[in-house]
Amino acid sequence: MGRALLIAAVLVLAGMLGGCVGNHTVAVAKSSPPVANKMTLVVDSGPAGATGQINHAYVTVTVCAPDSKTQCATIDHVLLDTGSSGLRVVGSVLSAGLTLSPETDAQGQTLEECVTFGGGQTWGPVARADVTLAGEIAAKVPTQILDDAATVWTMTRCWALAEEPGSM
Repeated sequence: MGRALLIAAVLVLAGMLGGCVGNHTVAVAKSSPPVANKMTLVVDSGPAGATGQINHAYVTVTVCAPDSKTQCATIDHVLLDTGSSGLRVVGSVLSAGLTLSPETDAQGQTLEECVTFGGGQTWGPVARADVTLAGEIAAKVPTQILDDAATVWTMTRCWALAEEPGSM
């Protein structure tokens, strides 16, 4: 049995070495250049009009209507909150040429979001947007639009929900 195992090992080794002899060409697929995956971050007192926002981290993002390259707004001083999720923008910073259509439910009612944070709540409709960060586009990201006067809810209702256990 030992001799048979030795012969099998020699045959396998010979087969492997046989593949190394001769003129072989190896095809290598060209890949795309690596993405930088980095962006500028600024720590300062925040955007004009925002008082008390000392030493917060901010980035610049580009928000576009879904599938559009022309209906866009580049927004400076977006708070980078690593303990949060999603994108929230104040409606007034969206340029006049950018219209984000609110998401609706099966009955056609606008979806609105009330989110509680340690420092309070945010409230507003949710719209889809293509968001560019560090040269990468995230398509159709749910985006909360704050201070939208056309929404039905009231901030009072948002505060009331925050007080109801298990409602958020």
